[in-house]
Amino acid sequence: MHKITISTKIFYFRKLPLHQLLDLMEDNDIKENATVYLLPPEEQNIETDEDSDRSDDEHEGDINHLGQRLMKTVCELQTPESDWESEDDLPLSSFLENKTNYKKTNWVDEQLNTNLVTTCEDIVPPDELSCLSNPIDFFNLFFDDNVINNIVTETNKYSSQNNSALNVTRDEILTFLGGLMLSGYAKYPNKRLYWSKQCDVPTILSENIRLKRFESILRNLHLNDNTNYNSNDKLYKLRPLIDSLNKNFKKYGGMDENLSIDESMIPYYGKHHAKQFIKGKPIRFGFKCWAICTSNGYMIAFYIYTGKNEASPYREFGLGGEVVLELLNLAEVPPQKGFKIFFDNYFTSVKLLRHLSDEGYCASGTVRQGRMDNCPLPDKKYWNKQKRGTAVFKTSKQVTIAQWKDNKVVSGASNYEAPATGYTNRWCRLAKAKVPMPQPLIFSNYNKGMGGVDKMDGLVAAYRTRMRQRKWWWPIFVYMFDVSVVNAWLLMRKIKPDLPCCANLLTFRRNLATALLTTYETKSTQGKVVAKPITSTRCDGRDHFVLYNQTERRCAYCKKKAKFICQKCQIGLHPKDCFINFHRM
Repeated sequence: MHKITISTKIFYFRKLPLHQLLDLMEDNDIKENATVYLLPPEEQNIETDEDSDRSDDEHEGDINHLGQRLMKTVCELQTPESDWESEDDLPLSSFLENKTNYKKTNWVDEQLNTNLVTTCEDIVPPDELSCLSNPIDFFNLFFDDNVINNIVTETNKYSSQNNSALNVTRDEILTFLGGLMLSGYAKYPNKRLYWSKQCDVPTILSENIRLKRFESILRNLHLNDNTNYNSNDKLYKLRPLIDSLNKNFKKYGGMDENLSIDESMIPYYGKHHAKQFIKGKPIRFGFKCWAICTSNGYMIAFYIYTGKNEASPYREFGLGGEVVLELLNLAEVPPQKGFKIFFDNYFTSVKLLRHLSDEGYCASGTVRQGRMDNCPLPDKKYWNKQKRGTAVFKTSKQVTIAQWKDNKVVSGASNYEAPATGYTNRWCRLAKAKVPMPQPLIFSNYNKGMGGVDKMDGLVAAYRTRMRQRKWWWPIFVYMFDVSVVNAWLLMRKIKPDLPCCANLLTFRRNLATALLTTYETKSTQGKVVAKPITSTRCDGRDHFVLYNQTERRCAYCKKKAKFICQKCQIGLHPKDCFINFHRM
């Protein structure tokens, strides 16, 4: 701590930058003696009380020649004659957040003492799911009657508010969802191509719902009542669906021992205050979704990030810690049951791990250099001299920190892992083969348990719904829809692994789309319109024969009724001049 004595009146200030304090003293013509105390700027590897601002080494204590960093340092002014309160005798450092705990942390080379339960029994899905055998049954667990009926009600209400009586039914909504599901694996650049009469387009969608009806439902689809809009809820338009899915995901999915927390990006390129940009990510622009998933990718709970939450009770842990604690509460993960929570260095801090230990949760994660609570780990020069596989452990109250040299030095922290080492295989250029190499258990267990959210992202991206809409909330809706399909597949594969319809996600999605489109079909009353053959087929002169037809059709050439058709073109034609002229046009 720097100590500078200057002439002053009886004045007392706390937590002012030095340059402001000196200006204030000069403006008030202060001339009696007092002492100004300054905290040194933070720098790495500073172990003495000397000035850390190297630009001031030759002028320490001279108020006429102070460096820029020193002039901006927070300081306090004390005089013996000041009428201080009892707390004014405390140094400035006691009023800075986290400084006391930061300096008093005691790191030692000992075993970790913890009372956490590390043995775990998985929470299995409910027994009544064993009687389900079809993809549509598992999908209806998440998009249940409450969700579908709410969509029907709010869609009809929204259409009536816009002077358009849509009168959509439950079956039409389910058929509409089947069409969305079809677009995930049968991809076309324009949705109207699904109603094309050409033979290169699947007809299952056009046969079960009319184009204009589908577009009307897409245009008027709504999830919440606009007349009761809550301006404090930035996701009001999606709130009923978000709450229902969070409830159903944790109700039916069960819970595995290893749970991972991470972010998921929902692609969106429009204008919205909640849109995020993350450089270097596969999806750079979009909405950020925080999620907790099992190790196989099943999503238990999620919430969409819409900005800083001032009312959160976990603000002291930073955004990362706040997300972890919010998701644990949302997913209702039971404490002291041995469930392991994994997250990356965006979330991890020593303070968070200690809090999770007090709450009864086992947690591990990689950790950044500035969040290790002043842990005395080796510097870069030490690690440059070490060979691959070297590890260093430090333990403190409830937390173990490990540094390990792989291709580069990585740091990890845990509130339940002992400072122990196992082995992993790494490629050796000299031996030209994989050889065993020491690896701390913190990292080996982290690699096994982390990655559930990334698996979910990969499964959603494989067959992402292609139908688009101009509403800002539409990308979030189709994301939650796709997540529900993936969760239904993972749940069915866990309960009925031998059924062929859940062999892979594509097979499951195709079966589900077919079931929705054919079970809840709303066929058009218009007769079937046969597409005219393309010119190259019509005029190729091969296999065109006249056949008698039981029903009359409109002649494609003269437009009169005819009881004959072309065997290859499958259109009505009179057998004489019309047949010849049509195939020569």
